[in-house]
Amino acid sequence: MTLAYHSRILANSTVIFCCFAGFVFFGFRRNWIIAGFLFGLCWASFHGQRLVENALPSNLNGVDFDVIGTITGIPKRTDNKLRFYFAVEKINDKRLAPANRLLSLAWYDPDVELQAGERWQLTVRLKQNRGFMNPGGFDYEKWLIGKGVSATGYVREREPNRRLQPGGGLSLDGLRQRLSTRLAGLDLPDQPLSLIRALAVGDGSAISAASWDLFRRTGTTHLLVISGLHITLVAGVGWWLAGFFWSHAARVTDIGLCRETFAGLVSMSMACLYAALAGFTVPTTRALIMLLVYFGYRLMRRHMTFMEPLSIALLLVLLLQPLSVMTAGFWLSFFAVGLIFYLQRLSPPGRFNPLHWFIWHGALSLGLAPMTLLFFSFASVLSVAANFIAVPLLTVLVVPLVLLGVLMLFIHPAVGQGVLQLSGLLLQWLLDFLDRLTALVVWQWWPAGAPGWSYALAVMAVALLFVPRGTGLNWLTLPLSAALLWPAQPVLREGEFALSVIDVGQGLSVLVETREHALLFDTGGRLSSRTSSADVAVIPYLRHLGLSKLDRLVISHPDTDHAAGLADIRDAISIDTVSTAKRFQGQIDAGEICDQQLQWRWNGVIFAFLNASANTFKKDNDHSCVLRVSSGQTSILLAGDIEQTAEQRLLEQGLQRTTLLVAPHHGSRTSSSAAFVETLAPAYVVYSVGYRNPYGFPHEDVRQRYAALGAQAYRTDRDGLLKFHFTALGLVGAPQSYRNAHREFWRSKFDLRLE
Repeated sequence: MTLAYHSRILANSTVIFCCFAGFVFFGFRRNWIIAGFLFGLCWASFHGQRLVENALPSNLNGVDFDVIGTITGIPKRTDNKLRFYFAVEKINDKRLAPANRLLSLAWYDPDVELQAGERWQLTVRLKQNRGFMNPGGFDYEKWLIGKGVSATGYVREREPNRRLQPGGGLSLDGLRQRLSTRLAGLDLPDQPLSLIRALAVGDGSAISAASWDLFRRTGTTHLLVISGLHITLVAGVGWWLAGFFWSHAARVTDIGLCRETFAGLVSMSMACLYAALAGFTVPTTRALIMLLVYFGYRLMRRHMTFMEPLSIALLLVLLLQPLSVMTAGFWLSFFAVGLIFYLQRLSPPGRFNPLHWFIWHGALSLGLAPMTLLFFSFASVLSVAANFIAVPLLTVLVVPLVLLGVLMLFIHPAVGQGVLQLSGLLLQWLLDFLDRLTALVVWQWWPAGAPGWSYALAVMAVALLFVPRGTGLNWLTLPLSAALLWPAQPVLREGEFALSVIDVGQGLSVLVETREHALLFDTGGRLSSRTSSADVAVIPYLRHLGLSKLDRLVISHPDTDHAAGLADIRDAISIDTVSTAKRFQGQIDAGEICDQQLQWRWNGVIFAFLNASANTFKKDNDHSCVLRVSSGQTSILLAGDIEQTAEQRLLEQGLQRTTLLVAPHHGSRTSSSAAFVETLAPAYVVYSVGYRNPYGFPHEDVRQRYAALGAQAYRTDRDGLLKFHFTALGLVGAPQSYRNAHREFWRSKFDLRLE
């Protein structure tokens, strides 16, 4: 540990002590507002300190440790590896204290099957939590922190790896895994069976990439994750069944409890059992807390105001799950429950009316729209239509049938399988319905990176929709909603262009924008058999910018780290032209060849393909498309993975100086020759590289070569997405680093000396 690290911990401890002292002082004086604020600050600081203490120090990145601990959750097999969570009890190296930290581990090509609840001794290589950093993209670091994961890593094939104790017993995760395995052995089609496992025990590992994509495009992924909706449904079914039983049993015997108390106890018991099947995840636990408060108020027969039970539930969740504030589910769930309470007050009493359900669903979708846009940068009529059918189908029919089928498997297996087959038929019908729905022409909207304050105004606008008309405030809805149209990005003028080097890990994807056009150079690589970096980084960023069409997509060459996201981007965004080198036309379905030294002009900005390839080149890398973008005195060069042979050919063609260069081949030692670097003499060089990549990119010699000429170096593993705004005279302002703009205290720090 460094002195600076200890100083930060000391400072946090001082803040906690002062806040607690202030809380006690103002508590005795009964100034509850100030006391509550100080207690909240104290609680947040305490958990913030725990995050910092549990984080893996940067000097231990890539170090091997012998650890002893327990496998938690259900291990998931994907491709050639097993992924699992490991609760550490003992670490040989005391520098990683405190114990009982949670690790996210991968085991490649294991010759054993892991079971939840097993104790193991493993040799693991750890690294800090790290993920891509792009506007609109999935924040993997925040997701890991929300799950309490201190570090990630993989199991090393060493002799100490051994099972110390079998799982077995009555451990919750062990029971869940055995149930998931039993469900996997049922004679049902793969697609509906994978959904049944997800709805029964929260095991979504078998859901195909196509199914995930279908639910994502229709805005119904929340239905596949056991959450508040499912827990509330089970609680409601329990309430109804208990009430029905009480009504009939009370005629022949004295139950000893009033109907409402009996129904409440049964309802909460069933909700707890379902939450246990899901593994007591953060969303299910949050739902249980909210239900507990609700039933507590009902059983005490207290009059429920709009805010009182919601505030108590919010307080309990913050006390028990302080890290949940970092998740979208926390905000969406409380906002949705508050909106439901409010809509319930406006609804006339009486029996269920389909028209009321339609109005409720529309009002709830509209009310959640600003929050959905804020967290997911996406709004669609398709989502409203899909949920209108999918929510009642799953809640009223599928989930009850799945749970009944699981129960019957232990009582009468044949009946259980029959019930699950019926739920499978309903799920298959839902998949077919959603697939047909996506074929319709529907309205979709990705707001172009609207600033945060505009979402707050949009939430206020939605709230005003439900204000009684007599107040005279409803007219503010339209102007407040218009705030979402406020552009967060500067509007490009004639002759200006913006360059975004997207953080896709070990790969390349660069977006070039002019006032009216957009070009994407490469798509990044593949993360697994189901996911590409285009899915989690490139496409979300394009949508964040409000781009629904690319005028040109250039695939420099078909290497996986450059072209793996092509199909995903084609499915998600309209593309006018795809360009690649002639050598790769058999591998890339492209309508244009980049070897022909094409040149065109967009809004005063000149784009030109440079012919670096030759038939004598043996390596595919040297056939990469090379693109030069220029305006006045400014130019940038994108060179794919060309190596020194192709660089020399470009020099022979009279290559000129450039303002910015995206380093060829990620800064490998086979590229960026001394002559190439000296001729280009870039003011800025960008390395698109993965965090702690196994190739050692960018190579030290290459970094020194650019540094000797005074080039300012940027790298995506350290800086996240990098955005440059150019005019004909040069760079406007400083480059924008997305990671530097989001330097939360819990994010891992990048130490160049150790990388």
